[in-house]
Amino acid sequence: MATANGSLCNISGYVSKNGSMVGCMESDIDQATVESIQAWIAYLLIPLNMISILANLLVILAVTRTSHLQEPAHKLIANLAVADFLMGVQGIFVESTTFLIEFPPKIICLGHVSLVTLWALASTNSLIVINIDRFIAISRPLHYYQIVTPRVILVMVVLAWSFAFFASVMTLIGNRWQPDQPCMYDTVTSRTSLICSSLVIGTCGVAIISIYAYMMMIAKPHQQQIQQEPSSSGSQEAVATGKSFSVELAKHLKLAKTFGIVVGAVFVCWVPYIIMMLLSIADVYHDTVGVARGLGYLLAYSNSCMNFFIYAAKSSQFRVVFRAVLSSRGH
Repeated sequence: MATANGSLCNISGYVSKNGSMVGCMESDIDQATVESIQAWIAYLLIPLNMISILANLLVILAVTRTSHLQEPAHKLIANLAVADFLMGVQGIFVESTTFLIEFPPKIICLGHVSLVTLWALASTNSLIVINIDRFIAISRPLHYYQIVTPRVILVMVVLAWSFAFFASVMTLIGNRWQPDQPCMYDTVTSRTSLICSSLVIGTCGVAIISIYAYMMMIAKPHQQQIQQEPSSSGSQEAVATGKSFSVELAKHLKLAKTFGIVVGAVFVCWVPYIIMMLLSIADVYHDTVGVARGLGYLLAYSNSCMNFFIYAAKSSQFRVVFRAVLSSRGH
């Protein structure tokens, strides 16, 4: 991963057309230490992506092969798992190539940048779609299945992937790739694309938090209303409706809380890397930032395999299905 003159500015700066170091400051930590850290990051990405592939494949199999996981929300979970699964596949076959080759060819480098953008935004958009689904489920629990039909699910999935595909194509426009330049997202894509990506990611984050917060605000008065409603008063139809409302709300709220943990994990894993990317936009380059960016990149990739463990820890329904899928795979 070192440049021709032994500098490690390939993760902390970028190279100009004439081969000089642009934006690189004097090394503030030992060069051998930086090289060792970079090597370990590259080595750890491979098993991490393998875990991500297996974990998300289990989620996909669990949803597609189990009848009681065929609800709209679980189909959206499978869609999220597909994005994370493809991120893992790309990490094994494309990401490793960009680490092994010091200056990868243009088609490999731009393909890597475009694919990372596609899978990452598809995953983020899937989270937004899931939060919208949970918002409808909690605000209209008795009419949820009339609103969120299979056609609506298909439209939401298509929109999520279409926007991600458009953004990935935009990263190829006006790129700054050069033959003697390392393949890093923030050194290959244009400054405009970096700023737009940061704004999009920030907007998605605010949207996810806002939807989830508003969803919890709606759920609280609904729960209080159920507790205050006398079970013996009114007609039998009203009592039955109240009980049905309570059961449906409790079911949807439980899944919404699980996704609250999923959303929290996304922010914990991605915020450090986004901060490092913003520093690169501000032309802050030195080895400490470069190493931190590499570690942030590793943490961001680890998010792709976390959802499986969250589902297994928080949902007894998923735990049973995972055991069944693993048993069937073993036989």
